[in-house]
Amino acid sequence: MTDETTNTVELATELTMAWLSNPNTRTSAEDVPAFLKSIYDAVVGLSTASVEAIIEEAAPEFTAAVTARKSLANPDVIISMINGKPYQTLTRHLSTNGLTPAEYRARYGLKANNP
Repeated sequence: MTDETTNTVELATELTMAWLSNPNTRTSAEDVPAFLKSIYDAVVGLSTASVEAIIEEAAPEFTAAVTARKSLANPDVIISMINGKPYQTLTRHLSTNGLTPAEYRARYGLKANNP
């Protein structure tokens, strides 16, 4: 048995003992192995689901519509790296896209002093 399997068996056993120690639990001896098996399957399912969720939760890569240099090329407007459109200020545009200026800078790898 691997270390993870041992931990899973121990956790399933502890949960089964807690269930059996409850005074409101009425069960026969024949039901205990089936309950232990169902608890074990649930614990294994939860431990593998968390690994799959972490893999699925990987941050998506965002490609900029324009380069950082082109975004600031015109002194009158700032070109959005989200959609490539010019704006006087990006604050409202960022809020409609659910971003703060710091998140926008982090998403596109901009420096902290970028307007």
